[in-house]
Amino acid sequence: MTIDIWKLILFGLLFFVALLLFKISKKKETALPFSTLRDLPEAQSPKLILQRILPFLFWASFVLLGIAFMNPRKMVSQEKEVKDIYPQEGIAFYLLIDCSGSMADSIHVKGQTVIKNIWAKEETRDFIQGATKKKLKGRASDEVALIGFARGARTMCPPTLDKQVLLNRLKALTPVTQEDDDGTAIGYAIFKTVNQIEAAHHFAKRVSSIEKKPAYTTLENVIVVITDGLQSPNPLDLNDPYRFMTPEEALDYAAQNGIKVYYIAIEPDEDRDAFINAMNRLKKKVEETQGEFFLSSGDVPFDAIFEKIDEKEKSRPLKKVLISNMREEKTEKSYAPFFIGAGLSLLFIAIFLETFITKKIP
Repeated sequence: MTIDIWKLILFGLLFFVALLLFKISKKKETALPFSTLRDLPEAQSPKLILQRILPFLFWASFVLLGIAFMNPRKMVSQEKEVKDIYPQEGIAFYLLIDCSGSMADSIHVKGQTVIKNIWAKEETRDFIQGATKKKLKGRASDEVALIGFARGARTMCPPTLDKQVLLNRLKALTPVTQEDDDGTAIGYAIFKTVNQIEAAHHFAKRVSSIEKKPAYTTLENVIVVITDGLQSPNPLDLNDPYRFMTPEEALDYAAQNGIKVYYIAIEPDEDRDAFINAMNRLKKKVEETQGEFFLSSGDVPFDAIFEKIDEKEKSRPLKKVLISNMREEKTEKSYAPFFIGAGLSLLFIAIFLETFITKKIP
């Protein structure tokens, strides 16, 4: 059982003051020297006995109300039936967002200058949660994962239906600032994500059985790559075959595993001929995965691209299953009402006795 310490201290001070005032008032009382009355038979009457216990009733009510003021309470556990709704099936989206240093650069979009990283995150956020003005559907029944990549690739959020957690992780995604962490290992990021998807397939049924939730069926796995440049691994990884894996090799690997890839390239400030040639090669490989290649610039903004992806990857009607589970819940039980009731009862009894039973006649 716990109480509020500061209230205990305050009550202790009030109790001390009240006791001090009580003693002072008793000293000021004047009484005639009728000590012989104690020897009379009337001295043992019920009325006199009640007069003697009357102060104890007042003090007891004061103490009980003081305890109630301190709010004594304890945590109690109880089982409660909770009905949870789970989506049964949907698409799994894996969002691969470039976090290389160049994503901190600016780009002109619709007459405004914006940071690439911020622009990409804003449009991705709308795709995740849906935006009425852009006619996006949202992804209520679809799992979404978030992977940030630069020199390496890091899973910021595994596939989840909890969009608020995902959006919080997306907000925290920023470009790297250290040179040793910089790079644009696109091929490695795709390759690692494909392996993550295959691992998720392997453990999906096991996790569902352990958590006693209905199995979630992934109808399709889709990778969405958002980057502002060409493949450019960190030179420190020159001898690492995975970090230096080309995007074309990784896209072949995705196609072999039946994973669709959408590739959004933010047009960089590079040699245009070399860039276009590289993009054409990537476009061909992306289309082999049944996905699509997009080139985003100030004239072709993200929202139009995401609208197109949204139309091609239509979210299925939300199939739900209602499951009732017994869940242990901890609640705080307060004993203050009991002490308030007891304290007020004693106070009313004391007032009644003093007013109608033990009233002294001057």
